[in-house]
Amino acid sequence: MAKLRNHKFKNNISDCTLNITKTKKPIRKDIIIIPNKVWNELKKDKKFIEIQNKRRKKYGFKEI
Repeated sequence: MAKLRNHKFKNNISDCTLNITKTKKPIRKDIIIIPNKVWNELKKDKKFIEIQNKRRKKYGFKEI
């Protein structure tokens, strides 16, 4: 799993999901960690999923 550098969800990693998105301080390429509550809200957005799958394919991650 990606190593967390001074990230506010550091102690709460079990409640987080790896999410690929553009970020100013990437952990590894374009990966950041977000809480599952936020993730579940984002997954309802069709446009978000479309963009996610495009990025996931590019870096070889499984699609949503």
